[in-house]
Amino acid sequence: MSQPHILVVEDEAVARRVLHVMLTQAGYDVTSVGSGEEALEYLAAQRFDLLLTDLQLRKVDGVQVMVAARERDPDIEVIILTGYATLQSAIAAVQHGAHNYILKPGNPGEIEQSVADALSKRKKREDQAVWLRRMGESLLQLADSANSAETAVQPGVVEPLEESFIHLGDLTIDLQRHLVTLAGAPVQLSTGEFGLLVYLAQNCEHVVSPQQIVRNVLGYDSTPQEARDLIKARIWALRRKIEPHPDSPTRIVSVRGVGYMLQSRPTATTS
Repeated sequence: MSQPHILVVEDEAVARRVLHVMLTQAGYDVTSVGSGEEALEYLAAQRFDLLLTDLQLRKVDGVQVMVAARERDPDIEVIILTGYATLQSAIAAVQHGAHNYILKPGNPGEIEQSVADALSKRKKREDQAVWLRRMGESLLQLADSANSAETAVQPGVVEPLEESFIHLGDLTIDLQRHLVTLAGAPVQLSTGEFGLLVYLAQNCEHVVSPQQIVRNVLGYDSTPQEARDLIKARIWALRRKIEPHPDSPTRIVSVRGVGYMLQSRPTATTS
């Protein structure tokens, strides 16, 4: 099993070195950078399980790094370090889903424990997703066996109900099997990404607001700002998997100030 990969962002050289050595000795694969700009480059090129970032950086600050990390991977865990805690910075950390908010230098063992807790939470979430997928596959196998037995008694081929599929150009969604194909090739989606895509597809060619998405996909009410923060990263993750050019989307398009719309066929529209 590979080691968890951690990105450390700290502009103070000594503190950065201490964090790097401490986490490496704890058994993690650690990449350390000294600026928000470097962090953005690494986030664009690699996958990380956890982001540990200072909040006060010179040009690109910790909140910007956190937002970029969430846009690329909504499941990444984030821990904020700061020597200048303010109510505004704490609120920003909470809004963007930070696992913890630690005032530097932290109590002995506090950072190591927070990292371990965050990675444990991520592992449990991933294990649950695997379990759900395996359960779904087992149920489908049972259903296939039942269909085969029924076919043996009553000859003829049972065609899948057309209502169980959504066809949007070269994109096909199989609602019963929770499968998605793009131009005939399978698309690997998480359970959350699949639910988001289905909701957008069911409202194809209609603009839906982030609040509507949160209410109907995640199952709770939120303020407009909370909804935008929650959904932006999920839309980005989904675009990465079904758009040829996620930075210039032609399938899931943004309608400024309103929300998002899934088009039945890609166009030259950009967001």
